Amino acid sequence: MPAEHDGNGRVLQREAWRWAQQNRHADGDLPSGVAIAQAFARSSRWGRMVKKAGLTGELG
Repeated sequence: MPAEHDGNGRVLQREAWRWAQQNRHADGDLPSGVAIAQAFARSSRWGRMVKKAGLTGELG
């Protein structure tokens, strides 16, 4: 099984969510989904999904 999967495919998503939390803007806002995606060489859709899942508590 690839390292980015943990049975439900969320290991890389959790890493991206931690990255987003650590790279907040000066005003406290999170980076955009597009910025998250670019940091992980993924699609914009993936980045938006990570941000939404993180904000709803799905990523811990």
